[in-house]
Amino acid sequence: MPYIYAVGQGTTGRFHVVHAEIAQHGYNTDDDIDTQEYLPAYLDSDPLLWARFLKYERRSKVDYPASSPGLSPTYCGHSFSDDPLKPIRSHYQIDTIRWAPTRGALSFVEIDTSSGLPKSLTQVPYAEP
Repeated sequence: MPYIYAVGQGTTGRFHVVHAEIAQHGYNTDDDIDTQEYLPAYLDSDPLLWARFLKYERRSKVDYPASSPGLSPTYCGHSFSDDPLKPIRSHYQIDTIRWAPTRGALSFVEIDTSSGLPKSLTQVPYAEP
């Protein structure tokens, strides 16, 4: 199973899906992903599965850029966000803590296939099984 799903080609309508995040230290672009150079040997796959750098950047209240040059919109979970449609470094953190009984929700993002950007967000609140 791939660590990153790239959907679409070129610069229009393309987007990525990853568990955690891919914008590590500013070296990630669509070209890196296409040539699989986004995974330096010393990093292994861990950042794609467990990284939370963007979560801490968002919490720092620093005005980080909404997009990263050369990186298509990237949808990720793992680190929850109170504002899942506000991008940081081309990442949309769409995890809305489904597992949390007091505030969690399962989120569904409709993506505009012509731009790769989110069209809408639907959230289904947590319900006891």
